[in-house]
Amino acid sequence: MARDIAPVKIMFYTTASLLMSAGLYPPIVSLHLGSTLSADDIKDGDDVYFECHVQANPPWRKLHWLHDGVLITHNASARVIRSNQSLVLQKVNRNSSGNYSCSAINAEGETVSNHLVLRIKYAPMCATDKIIIVGAFRSESLHIPCEVHADPPPRQFNWKFNNSGETLEIGKERFAKNGSMSILSYTPVSDQDYGTLTCWGQNEVGQQQWPCFYQVVLAAFGSDKDSRDPKERLSESLKSASRLSERVDLDHPCLKLPTV
Repeated sequence: MARDIAPVKIMFYTTASLLMSAGLYPPIVSLHLGSTLSADDIKDGDDVYFECHVQANPPWRKLHWLHDGVLITHNASARVIRSNQSLVLQKVNRNSSGNYSCSAINAEGETVSNHLVLRIKYAPMCATDKIIIVGAFRSESLHIPCEVHADPPPRQFNWKFNNSGETLEIGKERFAKNGSMSILSYTPVSDQDYGTLTCWGQNEVGQQQWPCFYQVVLAAFGSDKDSRDPKERLSESLKSASRLSERVDLDHPCLKLPTV
């Protein structure tokens, strides 16, 4: 008669499990976003904090924080605050985005945590902080691109035109949105059509604080209304652009953006 044979339980132990069973092991590290924060709703200007959870024996003796692989140091003036196993980033901006991790060290070794991706949403801002000079002949059809950086991408754009006499809103039928860019169709016909174009975007975070500037200058050989040398006309236009750039953040009428 066959005899029942009791199953034999075979156990496999790793070096780490043996160390843990002996009471010694390198740090077990995990990184978490602050419990009161929502990873999908962090905006420019918010305060963010991380918590580095460590289990280790012997206890950890050093703890490091990393942003995109670069060591983070305590810097209160830059609003970067390390406190025990927490990292606080005050008034974050788009440069705060990226991969964060922490690492802990004890006598048994060093362990790096999981990576957390921090996304900072921010209102549109110009891809360049310079005034762009656009030279154009009379009756020349221009396609002027206005590119911005934003997260999420802008949902709409607005344009204005300003010369020495007036500031005008440009109709939405004259420009088209393509991702983070707006392309304006513009044709200067008379002297009054040369001046400053401004463009700004808006997304769910808010409206662009400072518009993008384009100085449209004459690229033709003068006109019946102006007998000045074309180089003199261009020089004067460039001087106007320079004067505008010096006071762009103060009193230029194009900065009077409509309220949302």
